[in-house]
Formats: sequence, structure tokens, C-alpha cells
Amino acid sequence: VIGALLILIVILLGALNARDYHLVRDGDRVVVKRGGWILGTTRDLADNEVGRQGEYAPIELPAGVHVEDARFGEREDLKRAMVDLILKILKPVVAAGDMERVEALGQRLDAFRIPTDILHHPAHRKLLARVAMVRGHRAEGAMLDGLMKARQHFQQAQLLNDPAARQALGRLHRIEGLLQRGAAESLSQSEETGKDATPEDITEF
Repeated sequence: VIGALLILIVILLGALNARDYHLVRDGDRVVVKRGGWILGTTRDLADNEVGRQGEYAPIELPAGVHVEDARFGEREDLKRAMVDLILKILKPVVAAGDMERVEALGQRLDAFRIPTDILHHPAHRKLLARVAMVRGHRAEGAMLDGLMKARQHFQQAQLLNDPAARQALGRLHRIEGLLQRGAAESLSQSEETGKDATPEDITEF
């Protein structure tokens, strides 16, 4: 009877452990895992686990960023820890001017609701503002590049004298108008601030 009770206790404890989430350092990455069916063990997220390929995908750690393994009984606690981790990684990444990594981490952060206390923290607000500026500049550049490519294609259609050339000419005029307005707005902003925003301005802490 005692043996059966001990086995039952082990099974119950294993079932409780299997509900937990873990942040585990794995080389230069942090990996999200679930508790194992045996106390003291962990297991990889199941293939159908929500967030496995998204917000809970492994995160690369920059050099010098130290992270301790942690255990969480609730998914909400894990989400908070993920936000804290991403912010911790973002600070040196933004300071280094690694714009592509800032964008990637910003997209990871988009998957979570930022807790109010973080938004009210001055240092975190400043960091999040820098991230938003970096991502905004990248989106602006991508938009202008797309407009320039579209203009080239419509110019080509016009030169080929295709029956669609009149439509291409109309679209070409529209794109040139957008580009001119964008240039005017950029000039206006530069005159207001006295200079264009540079990566150094955005990443300075």
C-alpha cells in the first residue's frame, strides 16, 4: 500500500511539474521549455504548442548578457519574463546600432502586451522609444524604396508604348506626387529639428 501511495505521489508531482514553463540557457540562446514528467527535468515544447514558432521561439543572446534559468507556474508569468528578457537584450543591441536585430526583437516584443509598470519606467520608456524610432526609419526607407521601384516599372511600361501606358502614366504621376510629399515632409522635419535623425541620435542612451 505504501509503495502504491509513493508511486501515486510521484505521478502527481510529475503531472504538476509538466504544467510548468522554463526559461533555459542553451549555449548562446535562451530556450522556452515545459516541465518534464519526472521532477527536476524539462522537455521541449510540443510541435503543436501555441507560440512554439513565434513568441516562444529561441532567442539569441548578445555577448555579455547573462541570463539565469527560471521556472514559471503560469503562462502569464512566462510572458512577463519574456518581455523582461527581450528588453534586457535590446539595450545593448540598440546601443550597438544593429538595426536588423532591433527590428527582429521589436517584432518579438509585438507578440506580448507590455505590462503597465514597464511602460511607466523611465529607462524602459526611453528604450522602447528608441526601438520604435529605429523601426519607423526602417519602415520609411522600405516604403520609399518600394515607391522608387514602382516608378521604374511604370516608366518602363510607358516607354514600351503598351495600351496600358496611359494607366501607367497616371500611376507614375501619383507615385511622383507621393515621393515629392515625402521629401517635403522630411525637409520640414529637418528644419524643425535642425538636422536629420541619424542612427547615433536614435541609439544614444
